[in-house]
Amino acid sequence: MKIAYYAPVDIGTESGVVKKIISQVTAWQRMGIDAKIFAYTSSSKVWDGIPRDSLEFVPRGSLIIRLFRVARLVRRIIDWQPDIVYMRQGFYYPPLEYLMRRIPTILEINSLDIQEAQVFLGRGKRTYYFATRNRLLGNAAGLVCVTNEIARSVAGSRVPITVVSNGIDLSVYHPLEAPLNQSPRLVFVGHEWDRGKKMLSFKYQGIDKILFLARSFPTWSFDIVGYQPRNQSLPSNVRFTGHLGRSEYEKLLARADAAIGTLSLYMKNMEEACPLKVREYLAYGLPTILGYKDTDFPNGASFLLCLPNTPDNVEKNLDKIEAFVLAWKGKRVPRAEIEHLDLKVKEEKRIAFMKEVLAGKERRGCK
Repeated sequence: MKIAYYAPVDIGTESGVVKKIISQVTAWQRMGIDAKIFAYTSSSKVWDGIPRDSLEFVPRGSLIIRLFRVARLVRRIIDWQPDIVYMRQGFYYPPLEYLMRRIPTILEINSLDIQEAQVFLGRGKRTYYFATRNRLLGNAAGLVCVTNEIARSVAGSRVPITVVSNGIDLSVYHPLEAPLNQSPRLVFVGHEWDRGKKMLSFKYQGIDKILFLARSFPTWSFDIVGYQPRNQSLPSNVRFTGHLGRSEYEKLLARADAAIGTLSLYMKNMEEACPLKVREYLAYGLPTILGYKDTDFPNGASFLLCLPNTPDNVEKNLDKIEAFVLAWKGKRVPRAEIEHLDLKVKEEKRIAFMKEVLAGKERRGCK
């Protein structure tokens, strides 16, 4: 089996999305599958963590030449002659439709994209996205959704749909030894959006709520990774680090008693999620505070404090948060309780779905 992964992402810096794509392709290769990333990227440089022998890319360039750049990448994919294309959902370009009609294509949907477009895209881009969205969905041979909520949103599609939530390669993450802090330390790891979207990202991740939490528990310490402060009146027990690579923020995780996930997902009109950063927290053994329902823990878990997905979820649950943090202080999450998050489990399910889609195409007399 030969899979081309079309990835409309920035490959110039380390990010959760880039690490996810690399880990997926690496897992497929370990399964004996010939796989390669074809990236349409905003950067002309490549992050050092990407295996160059598994990558081809084109920088998207100015608005005028983007169509030609996508066409160039599509030609490279076709020339490589994959059996199937795995495509991360993004903006539509006519060459992508041509590709999808030539080669069976699985579309991965990572969000309630209509709601997210309304929040994050400017008027012009939003209008274009809504006008062309079905050109991708309508030509997909199958859909992989990362949550059940997303799957329900595309349930009217006339193609096979499966849910494969985000996983993590547990073989490269080892539980960190629990610290012996006198007072609790908490950590949040995020990633700021570029090009004018930073404040929105700051808000839906719930950074303001972390600051409220810090003011409510002045003896606790908080590290916020991936963000710069928005004002100078910060609590003295909060430290913003800006962007850090894994080797750097791992040191902060090692010192933490608990981690914090997204706290204001309602701002994206979503109720369910499976963030990569939370899987990373758990792989390192950190109990985590969330503000939504996690796809892989439908009934919750002792090491997850799932707050209501509401504007006042932190303010009205300070007692629960304090009890949770103190109960887990100096402890780590048992590895046996998160083994279903392992990438091998996820990718075996994804590959099985792709094979089913291809088999269905063959039965109907298509390539």
